[in-house]
Amino acid sequence: MQQNKEHSKDFCKKRSEQLLDPIRKRVESPPTYDEYDSSQLRIELDHARQRYEELARGPEKGAVLQEMTQNCEQLEAGFKRLEEHHKKLMREKQKRRQAELRAGERESQLQQLRSQAQDMPQAHLEILQKMEEEHRKMMEEIALEQLDMAGINSKGQQRVKVRAKVASHAQFESQSFQRSGQRSQKLEEK
Repeated sequence: MQQNKEHSKDFCKKRSEQLLDPIRKRVESPPTYDEYDSSQLRIELDHARQRYEELARGPEKGAVLQEMTQNCEQLEAGFKRLEEHHKKLMREKQKRRQAELRAGERESQLQQLRSQAQDMPQAHLEILQKMEEEHRKMMEEIALEQLDMAGINSKGQQRVKVRAKVASHAQFESQSFQRSGQRSQKLEEK
């Protein structure tokens, strides 16, 4: 009788191992979780139990089935941990990809801003020169209008002196504008 139990136990364990080994190998070697998940594992484990019920015999069939059930539960729990870990890794990869995309976009925006910043001093200088020229013309017109009002139209020398004075004044203001522009440019660079 004892010998029959031992023989039954050996036979049932071999059947259990034959059924669980392929599943265990699949679980222990990292599968691609897109192709194999815990629901598929559960189906395979249930199928293995059913096959065991069909193939196993003898008085130790039930005891080995309990061991097999515990092994199945351990496999399933281990697989779920691996699956959760994989999902977490995939979420982290996705976050990293999104962060890399945002960083790339920000780098592109920064390059655009740098390019615009390099072009600004030249644009400011051109605007400043135009303003200075318009200011000089306006000052000259005002001075000439004042001369006309004072009745000094006939004296050409007075007009030349006024134009020289206006030009000198405009040049002084132009230099002041340029110095203030250079100061603001230095501040921007800092």
